[in-house]
Amino acid sequence: MFFEFDSFIDFIKEITRYKSTLRIFETLALDQDTIQIRAISQTQKNTYYFEDIFDAKQAQRIINQLYDLGFVKARSIKMWEG
Repeated sequence: MFFEFDSFIDFIKEITRYKSTLRIFETLALDQDTIQIRAISQTQKNTYYFEDIFDAKQAQRIINQLYDLGFVKARSIKMWEG
C-alpha cells in the first residue's frame, strides 16, 4: 500500500515503527530561501511518502534528521501510478 503524509512528524513516527528496505530523499531549491523535500521509505509491504516546502533553515534541520534516520539523498525521485 502507498501512504502519503502531510506532516513530517507523522511521517517519522510511522516509518520508525518498521524496518525499511529503502529510505531516500531529494531536495529541490524553489528559490534562494525555499526548499522542497520529498522522502520515501519503503518496507516489503508498504511505501511511505512525504513532500513539503520549507524555508532554508528548517529544511536543513529536516535533512539532518533524514540522514540520522539512514536516508540517502537521491538526485531525483520519479513517481508513477500503477
